[in-house]
Amino acid sequence: MTYNLGEMVEGKGVFMGCVPLFKNFGLTQAFNVFAAPGDFMGADKTPMQAQFNEAVEFVSLLDSFHENQGLAIASEEALYETYKAGAYNGEWVLPSYTAMKKAIAANRNEGEFKDSYAKAGFLTFEGPEYYWVLRDDENCPEAANMFCVDTERFLTKTVDEKPEASMRLMRFEPA
Repeated sequence: MTYNLGEMVEGKGVFMGCVPLFKNFGLTQAFNVFAAPGDFMGADKTPMQAQFNEAVEFVSLLDSFHENQGLAIASEEALYETYKAGAYNGEWVLPSYTAMKKAIAANRNEGEFKDSYAKAGFLTFEGPEYYWVLRDDENCPEAANMFCVDTERFLTKTVDEKPEASMRLMRFEPA
């Protein structure tokens, strides 16, 4: 099926493009990437922020969010292994760096996605404009990665610092 960039697709999310999500694992197959249509908002109507482990847990609690469940995955390696084992069924997860950079950030000004994310201030290195992305692998659980959609700035923080970031989830399907 063909989608337009930035198109809100019922039961799927906002179509953000087609990328080979697991190329660094040797899988060249491309996947349609869908992003959540908006940031999760807190009680004060500002983007909800959480520490990395809290964000992973939050995703696991999603039940029928845009007709799909959430899946507690903390690394790209774990997501790849889940997909390879046939256990990934289109659940929402934190985005991989590849999805965030090559699909979400690259197409941030398209359709329904445009203006739906927190904008960055000048030279900011924390705040709601940073979104959690999956770790590369399970070998470094003391680190967590963030990405700013607006500036495409990537940061790695130690979990001990107790950094907080927003969550813009993704899900994917074979193209």
